Amino acid sequence: MKMKVDDLIHKPLNWAVAQIVMPHNGAQGNVTVVSRGNESGWIFRPSEEWQCGGPLLFNWGISTILDTANQSILSARWKAMPPASDETPSYGPDQLVAGMRCLVRQNFGDEIDIPDALLS
Repeated sequence: MKMKVDDLIHKPLNWAVAQIVMPHNGAQGNVTVVSRGNESGWIFRPSEEWQCGGPLLFNWGISTILDTANQSILSARWKAMPPASDETPSYGPDQLVAGMRCLVRQNFGDEIDIPDALLS
């Protein structure tokens, strides 16, 4: 199903990021990364965990700022900007969501096809 990048959150957003940084995973849900000798692995959740998402923000040059324009500090949202200043910023409830939406927008545009299995 086609979704706007601005509406992506949780599994669909994490899946979209995985398509960028691990394009050959073929994942339809959470992406489990297993290192050699580590059978338990870990779940790749860059929009939810700083250990996954933080390095991506740094490596892709995405900056974030609390956007309080025309809002109270309690209802403010985070704004993420790509390195090229002429590109559209992305927004989210926190830095990681805004940053991962920005990364997905940079690579796929304003919409992306999300597998139906991730939307239920």
